[in-house]
Amino acid sequence: KKGYIPYVDWKNFKTQYYDGRNNAWEFFFKQPSLLNELDVYDSRNVYLSGWTFKNINSKGLFESTIFFNEELKKQSSNLLRKHLVVNDEVMELVEKESRELNVPNCIGVYIRGTDYTKLKPSGEYVQPSVEQIREQIEIFVQKYDAPIFLVTEDGEIYDELKSIFGKRIRTVSFDTFVRNYAGESFLSKSNVLDKDKKQRGQKYLVKMLLLSECKYLISSITQGSKFSYLLNDGKYQDEYIFDLGLY
Repeated sequence: KKGYIPYVDWKNFKTQYYDGRNNAWEFFFKQPSLLNELDVYDSRNVYLSGWTFKNINSKGLFESTIFFNEELKKQSSNLLRKHLVVNDEVMELVEKESRELNVPNCIGVYIRGTDYTKLKPSGEYVQPSVEQIREQIEIFVQKYDAPIFLVTEDGEIYDELKSIFGKRIRTVSFDTFVRNYAGESFLSKSNVLDKDKKQRGQKYLVKMLLLSECKYLISSITQGSKFSYLLNDGKYQDEYIFDLGLY
């Protein structure tokens, strides 16, 4: 609205995916403009986002209210889909996995465990139990007789659901799970994740993108599920979102 040209800098401003050399944003997405780093910092005026801009999100877009407020969901979805462009490397992975798993006909199931359920981070949404997830999956399976595309990082959750639903459960070809999680720190700060930060982030992003392509959705509320929900843009034929309050 102000006529600024955007550039996302995940090199000089660090995230968990920074590898010490590259702008980690570009591991996953294309820049929203044709500028490069040298262009940006050689410019006369450079405005840094974040706390510099007061009330930058005064409407409350992209918050958990998108699951329950149709207008906020639509505005957030339009903004996201218009300006966020996934890079070609990630899209090739998405297309390959989508074909092999027949994701567009699946019941997408997204559930977090590990640090969410062990650390119970204050202000984050309570995650459903495996029993609650199982009950909801059974309702959807009975109604739609569809395969289940499961997204979780928690090996214990995967093992239990796999033992119940068997071959109906589908996961990406490269999926790995965290088991026997001690719960001493958040996953992003632990040593249990893939050491290759680019691969780690791309694999996570691919699963979130695939989740947005599913025909149906059963999900808890997290940052990841908000992303998938908005990319889907209201096309899920049926959905169930666990709203269990906050830790």
